Amino acid sequence: VFIYSWILILLTGLLHGFNFMKWNNYTILKTLQENSDSIVYFAESDSNGKKVILKVSKTSYFAWKIKNEYQILKDVQFPGISEIIDFSEYNSNPYLAMEFFDGVSLSLAKPEFLKLSFTHKIQFFIKICEVLIDIHKNKIIHKDIKPSNILINFSNQVIRIIA
Repeated sequence: VFIYSWILILLTGLLHGFNFMKWNNYTILKTLQENSDSIVYFAESDSNGKKVILKVSKTSYFAWKIKNEYQILKDVQFPGISEIIDFSEYNSNPYLAMEFFDGVSLSLAKPEFLKLSFTHKIQFFIKICEVLIDIHKNKIIHKDIKPSNILINFSNQVIRIIA
């Protein structure tokens, strides 16, 4: 009877769009990306309800990579870079929690981007260059600038560069 009750609760939650997966102090809302090194989740903080992006390591190399990313970006705050919220370990897997940015990668937004006027395209490229200048002023070298690491919110014309 106990097992059937839990199955019923889980099925009800799935039918209504609930996701019961927890990751330390976060509730996983959606898996955004998964590969052999990592999983990237869209999640919500249980303590304050803020939406975050969780990068979870599946390998020792990626664990080193996100720890290094945390060390570099933990004290850096300026427009164009998502704020680092947390770095910890859960179930022996290191993870990095970052501010959620409601945007789409330039690689996925290509059709929408191409519809913009020449002036608007130039304005976006200037914003991207300004963020890169800020990054370099902080003695940080990105090493992986590509369309999929540039996020754009077309409604408020804000960009973020992600690692």
